[in-house]
Amino acid sequence: MFFSKKTKIDYTHKCLFEFPFTKVRNSLYPYIEVDLKYVDDKKSEELMMCLLDSGADNCVFPKDIGERLGVDFSELDPIDQPVRGIAGEIKDVKMYKSPLTIEFLGTTILTEVIWIDKKDINPVIGRKGFFDKFDVYYKQSTNKITLVFHPTPMCHLK
Repeated sequence: MFFSKKTKIDYTHKCLFEFPFTKVRNSLYPYIEVDLKYVDDKKSEELMMCLLDSGADNCVFPKDIGERLGVDFSELDPIDQPVRGIAGEIKDVKMYKSPLTIEFLGTTILTEVIWIDKKDINPVIGRKGFFDKFDVYYKQSTNKITLVFHPTPMCHLK
């Protein structure tokens, strides 16, 4: 079953959600659809598919998405640390950190994300900020992701 922003969920009866992997370039990956909102600009939002990556420490998005959401990067100091991932280290790329609201399955999650000044990266939902709201299970044998919701004070149901 696929859930999107318009899906109505009764949290009193169900806290377990299952999603199929998404086919990208002839391979299956664990993508989920989230709604992004910059906390200082409640009018801007963007619905997008993001890779759910248990190997990523942080949620990471291309800077141009932040610009569309209204993030003023001239007011943010660049982060001075290398960008590392499974593909190795990306050099000479500016990064910024800011708060962002991620809405998923009717849950609002306020977290810090990293914006990378590089357009050819996939949006990634990492562990910090997201994985402490859900238990995440990858079922490679069935090509499905199972999420078990557990509310916290920073996680608000609508």
